[in-house]
Amino acid sequence: MWHMTMLRSVSLVSLTAALVVGLSGCFGFPGGLLNQGSADPAAGGNASAEDALAGTTWDGVDSDGDSWVLEFQEDRTLGFTFNGDSYDDASDTWGVAGSTLTVSIVFNDGIATMSGPYEAGDSTIDLDGEQGDALWTLTIASQ
Repeated sequence: MWHMTMLRSVSLVSLTAALVVGLSGCFGFPGGLLNQGSADPAAGGNASAEDALAGTTWDGVDSDGDSWVLEFQEDRTLGFTFNGDSYDDASDTWGVAGSTLTVSIVFNDGIATMSGPYEAGDSTIDLDGEQGDALWTLTIASQ
């Protein structure tokens, strides 16, 4: 009986260790989580598209007439200007998964998410925005 309990304990420890080692690799990919703890996670990043976008600035006017300037920073955070007011906070993030760019901005009244297709070298990006019940579109062009 003691031998059976010991065998189960050793098996449980081995299984737990294997799971910890296996799952820890899932969290090591840059861009694996978008806006950690504050917004919906995005799938792992597209390094070449992210590298092409990092350090660039884009601007446009959304379907509501609001003016945007988005600064895609190297550390995958986002500096932005919305209707003339500038913000640069670590909770505002961006990433590219596959061929989809996702931007997450934390406003006082909730998280705004914008996403749309992006490939390295694109000169414009069409984004669909959502914050609660509010929906909009935004086309941005590289500056």
